[in-house]
Amino acid sequence: MVITGTLLIASALNGCAMPEKNNCLHADWFSIGYNDGAKGFKSSRISQHRQACDRYGVAPDFETYESGRRQGLAEWCTPRNGYVMGAAGRKYNGVCPKNLEPAYLEAYSQGEAVYAYQAQISVRQQAVQKLRAELDAIDKDIAALETERSSHAVSPRGRNTLMVQIHRRKQDRRLLLRRISDAEQTVETMHRNLKRMKTQNPFP
Repeated sequence: MVITGTLLIASALNGCAMPEKNNCLHADWFSIGYNDGAKGFKSSRISQHRQACDRYGVAPDFETYESGRRQGLAEWCTPRNGYVMGAAGRKYNGVCPKNLEPAYLEAYSQGEAVYAYQAQISVRQQAVQKLRAELDAIDKDIAALETERSSHAVSPRGRNTLMVQIHRRKQDRRLLLRRISDAEQTVETMHRNLKRMKTQNPFP
């Protein structure tokens, strides 16, 4: 059932004339529809099959295809799959029948919450990376100032000025280290929260 639909599309995309022709001439439109429904495709998906078979004078049996697709949707429109799609950030395309849609959407919204929280963690992690880059820049500044201070060409007054600059940059470094520590602790807490959210997932 799945093989028929898959071969039809694969051959159409790859331009394999004979396999495509055989699939069109002997197509099981119920199986093709079932396969498409189990993958969450809309009924408009049949237009791709129509284009593939039109050159051979074969028109899809829409009613049979649609009957199979509706049955295939029962595989797609499960709470578990709704959760998976939401957690992956996939958009819901409104294919689920009315009797299955409420449970699917409830699970989908829970998956969406996980996806959104993961996005927040990603933003926090990027912020930590920026702070780390600032720390590297400060360390380079301090190293350059200390190198300049150790030069024999620098006057005592200039050396004192450099010492003040080094002291300020080290203060900046200490403050930045605290910010990094706080930010990393926040990320760790969020990761624990995310793990808890996934553990509480009722759709394993």
